[in-house]
Amino acid sequence: MQKTIHIISRNLTPRDAVGNFAVDLSNTLKVSGLTVYLYAQDISIQTTKSIHHISKLPERIKKDDLLLCSYSIYDEYFETYICIPCWEKILYFHNVTPETFFAPFNEPFARTLRSAQSQYPLFSTFDTVIANSNFSLEQISPYLRKDAVLSIFPPYFSLKPQSVKEAVPTHPLENRYSLLWVGRIAPHKRPDLALKIFDELVKSGVDASLTFVGGGRYDFPSFAEHIDACLAALPTEAQSRVQFMQNISDEQLAGLYKHSDLLLCTSAHEGYCIPLAEAAACNLPVAAMPQPAVLETLNGGGIILDESPQLAAKVIKNFLTSASEEERRAAIPVLKQLPTDELIRIIKGNA
Repeated sequence: MQKTIHIISRNLTPRDAVGNFAVDLSNTLKVSGLTVYLYAQDISIQTTKSIHHISKLPERIKKDDLLLCSYSIYDEYFETYICIPCWEKILYFHNVTPETFFAPFNEPFARTLRSAQSQYPLFSTFDTVIANSNFSLEQISPYLRKDAVLSIFPPYFSLKPQSVKEAVPTHPLENRYSLLWVGRIAPHKRPDLALKIFDELVKSGVDASLTFVGGGRYDFPSFAEHIDACLAALPTEAQSRVQFMQNISDEQLAGLYKHSDLLLCTSAHEGYCIPLAEAAACNLPVAAMPQPAVLETLNGGGIILDESPQLAAKVIKNFLTSASEEERRAAIPVLKQLPTDELIRIIKGNA
């Protein structure tokens, strides 16, 4: 008899990669013929009857079912639902951002991140552990059972910008070169470093613009003030070439990927960096910092930058103004084949 799969994601919020993956995983497993229920505590996306509050799990799950937990943040229900008797427990680990990035700007959220890490010892409950990258898996390996089945699967099933048929031009700034930055406006993503690099690039005489795409700019007021101050510190000419966008459509995002000259990634911490994969799908070169999961996502492509804004700007200038077509192709991340069949096999094998 086929078992039912119960998927849990702490949050299901608009344009959140973790929640999106849980939804896509649920849909993919349903298409493969499995019975799936999806649960969350914070549900702020447009919901359907197929999404349930986490409080409904104990009354639905049976001892012959599977529990799949998508983990990225502290979950106050975690200890309760992993103790529910069932056939198999599977963990999908997205990584947790170190609290040190947020402590200077929002101590309560930093405490939440510390609390998330304090739940790692509970991961020994899981029979199968899937991580979004080797880097993420290494972070939790000391807490896993020695007999746990381990696997790696990137946190997406499709890259929307690649599948969008009609890309919409969305770049009103008229400069010779267009730099794109995609991600949440958060401390560990370091948009402030991107502004410093861009300042040096403009000072060197490059006619370029910088577009930030991502939500959360005012989620942490103290950090928002810091970013506003960094922007205000730029010379007027550089300020006029910077724009922030959020809540744009997939068509607009595809337009930005396809009509920009370079994706700039300044993140100091990732579990897996989806914008790099999206850039690869749109043949957009990438310049990034050498964070382990970023390097893993680049997969041998991309331009690796120095932490010094001056040196980083110099490398970017040379690429924009002098790169050959071969060098440009080498700067595009290399997408690995998505092992969707293997993921379904792992889950179906338990079901």
